[in-house]
Amino acid sequence: MTQRLGIFGGTFDPPHVGHVVAALNVKHALGLDLVTLMVAGEPWQKTSEGNVESAVDRLEMTRAAIAGIPGLIAGDDEVRRHGPTFTIETLEKLSRTQPDTELFTIVGADAARSLTTWHRWQDIALFSTLVVVSRDGTTPMAGNNFDGVRVMIANVDASSSEVRGRIRNGQSVDTLVAPSVIKIINERNLYRAVNDTTEYR
Repeated sequence: MTQRLGIFGGTFDPPHVGHVVAALNVKHALGLDLVTLMVAGEPWQKTSEGNVESAVDRLEMTRAAIAGIPGLIAGDDEVRRHGPTFTIETLEKLSRTQPDTELFTIVGADAARSLTTWHRWQDIALFSTLVVVSRDGTTPMAGNNFDGVRVMIANVDASSSEVRGRIRNGQSVDTLVAPSVIKIINERNLYRAVNDTTEYR
């Protein structure tokens, strides 16, 4: 029987409740068997904008964020690859290793806007169905071009940049990330100044 697998790629720096809500909504809306939150090993777009936490830390936080949630797993394929990681290469590998699996590439609205800047972006449709997660009823695609599926989700007011900013400012993040993720952030002293040892809740 063909498995329906969603690939939700991201930096997850850190993973927050919005990521989990989006993954679950797409899973249920499209009847997917599994959604993999694929952690980017060396996210070429993000690293050009500034520092990101290590792939190992981001992978562990992602695993913690979805622990115990049926149908969601954290993917380490791109973490184990060296150099910049590209979605199309992940899809090609999955197509070879899981030929009986139907693939769905899940992207958020921000990623959809910049899709045409992705490496070999036009080939993504050869290996998967593109799924754009939308919070406001629009499907923002670069060049106003959309060939895929749109899934509406509730508007979750959370972003990784907000989480990082709140931590740097000594503010609570308990409504934005899972307690298990906060535990890792505290233990590894992530997203803060070198001498800042404050425990965040």
